[in-house]
Amino acid sequence: MAGNGVEGIAALKGAPNQAPYQVVLMDCQMPEMDGYEATRQIRLGSAGAMNQDIPIIAMTANAMKGDKEKCLAAGMNDYLSARDCRRLPNTNNSLLIKPGMIMRFLPNLLSV
Repeated sequence: MAGNGVEGIAALKGAPNQAPYQVVLMDCQMPEMDGYEATRQIRLGSAGAMNQDIPIIAMTANAMKGDKEKCLAAGMNDYLSARDCRRLPNTNNSLLIKPGMIMRFLPNLLSV
């Protein structure tokens, strides 16, 4: 888990070739470099050429009109708002995501 966009790009770039990341859950509101700019940088190749097309799914507490469009315009593939997720009881970082929200990416992830 990265604390900001700079760390996220570094993590993608530093992943071993035999175990690359398969999907990014991108927080839109991070310090130093937000998720929108981090996504733009990933798409431009700052995280390495092998990561330019990685699926990036926005995660945001906001559910304002236009948020999804802003995420897609930045280069993200999909969008999850807080209402699409909920924390599992008695865990720190585990999330439940509504069925079907990321399912379209699974065939690509399972074929790797």
